[in-house]
Amino acid sequence: MKTLKLVKSELIKLFSKKSTYIFIIGMIIFTVLSCIAVKLSGTTSYDEYTDFAYIEDECRYLLENIKDRTDETAVLIKKILEKELKVFEEKEPMLSGELNTTWRREVFDIYSTCEMNLFGTQLLKDGYTSEKIENALYEIQSFMYSDQIYFSTIDTPEYVSDQEKTRDSNYKILKDNDFVTYAKNKKEEFENISKDYSKELDTLIKDKDSKTGNELVEINKKIDELKNNIEANNGAIEVYDYFINNPILSKKDNWKYNVLFEAINYYDVLARSKSNKLTEKEYYESYEYQNGKLDYKTYLEKVDFDNKNTEEKIAVNWYSVKNNMPQVGIFSDDTDARSIVNGTLSVNIFGIICVVIAGALVSHEFSTGTIRFLITRPVKRYKILLAKLIALLLFMLCLMAIYFVTDILTAGIVGGFANFAIPDLAVQNGKVAESSFILNTIDILLINTIPVLLFVVFAFTISTVFPITAVAVGLGMGGWFACYIAGEMYVSMAMAGSRIASKFAWLKYTPVPYVNIANYLNSEYAFNLSKTIRFKLGAWCTSYDNIYGNYATYSIYCIY
Repeated sequence: MKTLKLVKSELIKLFSKKSTYIFIIGMIIFTVLSCIAVKLSGTTSYDEYTDFAYIEDECRYLLENIKDRTDETAVLIKKILEKELKVFEEKEPMLSGELNTTWRREVFDIYSTCEMNLFGTQLLKDGYTSEKIENALYEIQSFMYSDQIYFSTIDTPEYVSDQEKTRDSNYKILKDNDFVTYAKNKKEEFENISKDYSKELDTLIKDKDSKTGNELVEINKKIDELKNNIEANNGAIEVYDYFINNPILSKKDNWKYNVLFEAINYYDVLARSKSNKLTEKEYYESYEYQNGKLDYKTYLEKVDFDNKNTEEKIAVNWYSVKNNMPQVGIFSDDTDARSIVNGTLSVNIFGIICVVIAGALVSHEFSTGTIRFLITRPVKRYKILLAKLIALLLFMLCLMAIYFVTDILTAGIVGGFANFAIPDLAVQNGKVAESSFILNTIDILLINTIPVLLFVVFAFTISTVFPITAVAVGLGMGGWFACYIAGEMYVSMAMAGSRIASKFAWLKYTPVPYVNIANYLNSEYAFNLSKTIRFKLGAWCTSYDNIYGNYATYSIYCIY
């Protein structure tokens, strides 16, 4: 009972100080400004399909420089640059405004490739050799479409007819804005490839019984590769079939199209990963082993983990599309409310305030002389310190709540509250399930508070030893930043497969890798935390997957 009274007394003291309110107001202002800054800055990506004026200007600049030259190379360069400019002139109206969609850009690339291929065959007919064409392209360093010219060394009626047919059909698709025909053509393309794979697979299966030894191993490997490719093609066929039945996805910046188009890439990644799995002998002779020194069993676990992760992404993408749930931060506006929260909800400012207050909590009593009154009270000293620590932790929770509410409200005001209603998606027990974004965000914040709690206790302990506030705060903050920098370096080296990191594997048992835990958590993994309340060391690194690819899963084994 006395301890509770002491805790109440300490809380009253904390909230009666002007410095406390200065800290809170400063934190609120910082959080509000961070959200506004993220909203205003917004990630704008460079669009090579619309911002090509610089290439056009360069073409005209080079044409101006060689206008007085009459040698054969200069004449050829002029022809190439003029053709390049003509393609650009066609491109601008075809891919402007609402017409600048992913699928139309793909169709235009096919059309322009055929056009440049035919131009290359015409140059051959005009008497230019492949060597002369190559030299001309080297002199102008080529442009976006000029590279196709060099590869057009085939001058046969069949080749020309095929190129003209492909060019004209794709031009018609562009002119009519015919998304359905585009999707049907792509579906047919993948179906024809699958048929070829199936024929080859049937032949190999028939020949399999007559093979032994290494030949049998190779034929089995080829059979698995063909099966994986057929499976990937079937996934792509399913996507394009969905496009055919849902032509609205042709609209500009339609996130559903981007999600399904990404699924096609995932099917391909999964097929290549399964096909490229190394045998034990191949693995120990590979660069991956020489670089990482993982044993073969761990390597297989890593591959299986990668494949499972890819399969889950495919499942989430399909669920996202069919249930009209954009995946925030992946295929949606990066300035909406949820993306702003994901980009600003860090415990750095919140943690710094807590560590400063913790470092000053007891040492301030020494500097002001009030410690004498405390130790003369009929209460044991450990209870006094325990009451201060409990009050500090309660204050920290209060501060965290203010921080969270401020971030959510500001992000909602500048980015729209409606986005908070869209659930997070993740695979749970083999099925895609939904989870509340707000609850997941609370989970992330609570987990991010773990290193804060550690350094708050550390700073509090220091403040009981050193009576000088500046020393206690300085050591607490110094420990925080030292571990932060060391942790960043350690994790970065491990992610890059550095052997130096493996020599310091013992650091995983220290606070070093965990200070900046916010960097290793995202909403996708937080979903699993909120549903199963499990916390696996190193599992945060999977959130790096979008940036580092397989290095993410590699780091789990390398570090943890």
